[in-house]
Amino acid sequence: MAGQDEPAAGVVLDSLEQLLAPLDEQVWKKKRDEDFPALRSWGALLDFRAELVVAAEFHRANVPYALGNTKVSNPDFLLDAYGLGLEVNSKSPSGLTDLCEEIEELLHRHHPSAGALITASVYPSRMTGDNITLVRKHVASALEAADGAAVTPLTVVVKDSKNVTDVHLTVALTDQGSVNWQVEAGDLTVPLGSAEYAAVEAGRSPAKAKQGCAMPGRVMLAVDLSRYGAAWMRPAWVWAGRLARAIPADFPFGALAVFRQSIEYPGILQPAVGIASHLPAEDQDRFRRLCADLSWAASA
Repeated sequence: MAGQDEPAAGVVLDSLEQLLAPLDEQVWKKKRDEDFPALRSWGALLDFRAELVVAAEFHRANVPYALGNTKVSNPDFLLDAYGLGLEVNSKSPSGLTDLCEEIEELLHRHHPSAGALITASVYPSRMTGDNITLVRKHVASALEAADGAAVTPLTVVVKDSKNVTDVHLTVALTDQGSVNWQVEAGDLTVPLGSAEYAAVEAGRSPAKAKQGCAMPGRVMLAVDLSRYGAAWMRPAWVWAGRLARAIPADFPFGALAVFRQSIEYPGILQPAVGIASHLPAEDQDRFRRLCADLSWAASA
């Protein structure tokens, strides 16, 4: 797949089996029998696994849960012992894989043996179809102008209100035969800001808002930031405080969590929870009790 390394299938399946082993077969039967066979990409598998690693945390900590009814708007997990719900979401810089595939198709026509490296100045929260088309046109023009000769790396500025700032995409041809992407190193303020912005934005869609409002003030949104590479560099206790301050008064969720996962590791990584300060003390305590039982870092 363009844009990322593929771990050995055996390692991935072993990890998945370890995740599934302790889970109730009947509770997860539909997802196992219908949702899992429909997966067609590593990204889709990570989206699917995000719920599994959270469920594995509940099992490890003896936290009872039920899956929400998918026919109505409610959270993924219902935690009746706490009077809470938990909704899981995964965020990745959307559109980068599509862009890689577009560039790959161009190269097959102009330089069949060539690959490309796409370097982004910051993690983009979104790459729209229009921006993908824009970058593709610039690359196509450069390939046609070169007429088989070496192509100088080119940079295209992508503007989108969903991104924390303008994104500069540099496309350089390589001799590796595949198209991959990376993000520049440097000052972490902007990339961490991108990850934080993505976590908050995950709760802004109408569909997510309905799930949060199903239990007003008592649903936690847990966002998998595995594919926001800089996110791991902020310690969980720092994330917890930052998230609490980032939650706006009109946010449809009472708490916002981030975590990471690795496709080769059967568990959750660095969970951190920000609890909305405007909630009644009783509801804040519900979230703190859950976090204490799970051993998740939580805001004060």
